[in-house]
Amino acid sequence: DPSFIIELSKKYSQKLILVTFSGDKSCMEEYKAFLEPKGIPTFPEIEQPFVALSILHKCRQAMIRFL
Repeated sequence: DPSFIIELSKKYSQKLILVTFSGDKSCMEEYKAFLEPKGIPTFPEIEQPFVALSILHKCRQAMIRFL
């Protein structure tokens, strides 16, 4: 049951929560359909959230330079 992830997101609203999956594809699709409409990004491969975090970090650094 992925509802605990929603609770974590509410409890730590200032933190970014990214979810990646491994295992049964139908389960992954079910969790994705549940989490993404609630604002929790999901990724089918374990490497993808790290790529996303790297891009976000670079964007943040660029924004800091221009402020």
